[in-house]
Amino acid sequence: MANDTRAMPGPFSGLSVKIIATIIFVILAVQVIIYLPSAASFRMSWLEDRLRVGIVAARVLDAVPDIMALPRELTDRLLNSAGATAIVYRREGQSQLLELEQAPMPRQAVTVDMRLRDPLTVIAGVLDTLVMGGDRTLRIIGEGDPDDIEDSLVEVLMPEQPLRLELLIFSRNTFVISLIVALMTALVLYLFVSRILIAPIRRLSENMLAYRQAPENASLIIAANPKRRDEIGILEQELSAMETEIFTLLRQRRHLADLGLAVSKINHDLRNTLTSAQLLSDQVVALDDPKIQRLAPRLVHSINRAIGFAQSVLDYGRQSSTPPRPVPVDLRALIDEAAFDAGFVGHPAVTLRN
Repeated sequence: MANDTRAMPGPFSGLSVKIIATIIFVILAVQVIIYLPSAASFRMSWLEDRLRVGIVAARVLDAVPDIMALPRELTDRLLNSAGATAIVYRREGQSQLLELEQAPMPRQAVTVDMRLRDPLTVIAGVLDTLVMGGDRTLRIIGEGDPDDIEDSLVEVLMPEQPLRLELLIFSRNTFVISLIVALMTALVLYLFVSRILIAPIRRLSENMLAYRQAPENASLIIAANPKRRDEIGILEQELSAMETEIFTLLRQRRHLADLGLAVSKINHDLRNTLTSAQLLSDQVVALDDPKIQRLAPRLVHSINRAIGFAQSVLDYGRQSSTPPRPVPVDLRALIDEAAFDAGFVGHPAVTLRN
């Protein structure tokens, strides 16, 4: 039996690592799919809060006959609460503007129409803010007072940088929470799967490696769990049956080998004994007794045949037996020998004609 062995993987390698990595990957992939709608909802809520301040400003503009009469401190406080640089209120073909006293020059503007809320547009807006946003100016457009019968629009101009920072913080928090959930879920599932799947598979693998090194050791035959009825239980039972059959076959082969060795020794001794008998038969043939002369050829032939049989058994044991060859046979002598062995020669009730 070969002595090469394959080392079993550690508790945190092999199938275990693959299961943990797969679980974490699947959970993170699901979180990525969920992240985009969540980020889009967060962005829309953030924009709605700023637009709501613009609607409040629009109501103030409606209530004041002369916008120029408003104190600058009040308008600046209103704009700063929304983080806006300017608010435009459009109604009945007229536009009214509120802006900071020292409003910065607007940079590249990007328009966000809050009346468009289809999923693709909202998700595309999130990606645009995260990838392209930073130094641009947001132009948020939305309906004015919902209770107003006449159509009115409110525009809020503000830097895009605060929105992008809020989205980055939201993304970071989402990623950290998702990673923690993935790790905790992977750990719980790993402990569960390790108990019902990985541990039995490791036990089967270790048993097969050990049994391969010593298949004639009956103590290494795996003991199947009779209470387990699933695929692992069936595998344990079949492996136990296979190892038992292999153990039985090897024992039989060993027994046959020992038996063959014993037969070989017996035949070796028998051949030596028959050789001695052959030497004695040669001396008997030299006697002048007619009865001995009649029986001696048959005796010599029987001894020679026994010696040949013993030699063929020894040759077979050495795996050096020669293939059979047809040889001429004296049928008359063979029949006479068979009749003599059967006791027909000299029998008063039997007449043999050859």
